[in-house]
Amino acid sequence: LRQIRGPTTFFSSRNKMDALKVGTIEDSKKHWAEFSQNYADNFEALTLVLDAQLQYMAQVHKSKKGVVIPGAGAGLGALKVRQQINPEIKLYLGDISEEMLELTKKRFTQVGEKFNEESSNTIISVMDNQAMPLESNIADTYICNLSWMEVPDPVLQAKEAFRLLEEEGVALFSIWGRPE
Repeated sequence: LRQIRGPTTFFSSRNKMDALKVGTIEDSKKHWAEFSQNYADNFEALTLVLDAQLQYMAQVHKSKKGVVIPGAGAGLGALKVRQQINPEIKLYLGDISEEMLELTKKRFTQVGEKFNEESSNTIISVMDNQAMPLESNIADTYICNLSWMEVPDPVLQAKEAFRLLEEEGVALFSIWGRPE
């Protein structure tokens, strides 16, 4: 097992990948505050292949109500979603890290996408995946790419996903780590 360019949460092995060591929300905030730029520069592009698959499986381009993306990270995947969905559809982007969301905002600004304004349908805010400060039944799509394994209580996050979704909504999660 060897560490790859970063904190002790990113590992590589020929035989297996070890799951992230999950601590408290405060631990997570500290980690991502320190690692956000490194992630954006060196790792985020690697996550886009899986993100594109989740978007395709969710048929995000057909969303009629709203899309929730917890753990939005530095925003490349979220920007792809915004470009696929109807401009009238709400896009809710949350992340535990203010630093990650600053990178997201920068990316949206660079391409002229508005957010957090009365005239915008993109909401970018610091949010805990386990308790997002959003109304119930606000979306028909929930895409969680590679952040579910980082929350202290994944079951709580799953319940939160279904609270946010309308009855016929779809939630997709991707993770890495050991099967157990």
